[in-house]
Amino acid sequence: MEKLKILFTFLTILFFYACSHKSAVRQTGDKDLTLQLVNISDRKVKGDISYAARIIPGKGKYSSAGKSLKESLMYRMDSCFYLEAGKQKVYSQLTQPVANGLSGAFEYLVTFDIDNFDEHKWNFVYQDKYLNQKRYTLKLAD
Repeated sequence: MEKLKILFTFLTILFFYACSHKSAVRQTGDKDLTLQLVNISDRKVKGDISYAARIIPGKGKYSSAGKSLKESLMYRMDSCFYLEAGKQKVYSQLTQPVANGLSGAFEYLVTFDIDNFDEHKWNFVYQDKYLNQKRYTLKLAD
């Protein structure tokens, strides 16, 4: 019976440890578009910061998007993502579309090299060019 208690305690601690989310989803948006962001950086690597960014257009608003719009959202997003701190801007060094299998959502791996820039409280900025031309900003707590 004592071994069962120890095993149960160990499994409970393991369960709660596994459920703790270190990378919280940050989100902003409006009725036209939602931007979700998760920090996926390896804390051991200095200078590079990577994020998983998901763009979800408003319901029905862009469901009839033409082929050129969808193509632009897949292959022409390089200058849409950047980090900003005051007047400093750091554009992504890598913007890779991710095939997520979700209809009506676009997901990207976005990596920044901030090794040569001052340490700041950065803001993550998505400047839309294809859907509604609005700017979406998320304050980063990292």
